[in-house]
Amino acid sequence: MEVLLLVVGSWLLLNVLYVLIVVPPRKAKPSSSLGRTIDAFRHFVRRGRRPPSS
Repeated sequence: MEVLLLVVGSWLLLNVLYVLIVVPPRKAKPSSSLGRTIDAFRHFVRRGRRPPSS
């Protein structure tokens, strides 16, 4: 039972992180500390997603 809860909890955490990072925001940039942290993390993750140059 503990393993099942661990798997479900991990799956939910990954889904939440995916939504926070990948889905673009609907409104202007938030002014809260949490919003700025999430924006900085998004920028950090997307910085590494450049297509290979030929």
